[in-house]
Amino acid sequence: MKTDNQSPPFRLGIKRNDDMTYFLTTTDEERQFTNLLLGDVEPAQCSWRIQPAKLNWKAYRPEVMGTGKTLFVVTSHQEWEQVMDVVGGHLEVEKCVLTIPPYRWTAS
Repeated sequence: MKTDNQSPPFRLGIKRNDDMTYFLTTTDEERQFTNLLLGDVEPAQCSWRIQPAKLNWKAYRPEVMGTGKTLFVVTSHQEWEQVMDVVGGHLEVEKCVLTIPPYRWTAS
């Protein structure tokens, strides 16, 4: 699954394998994920910008929301409400309680 906006830096792949959800932010991470699936590398050998997480896809399908230079990987309705409050200016990012920390990007 890819986010709606496919152009960098918003391109973010969301993949599942062995009950884990992986968030792929670069082509190098995509290649690393493929090598992981093929068994060419072990999970301990991998490096991720956004750490893989065990998520319940039956309860809530993760989605990506962005504001400014921050991307949020939202994993529940409660997290969605928090991000909407951030977007509306009613809550600071630092006060959010999120399963996956916000992903900040800088233009290259």
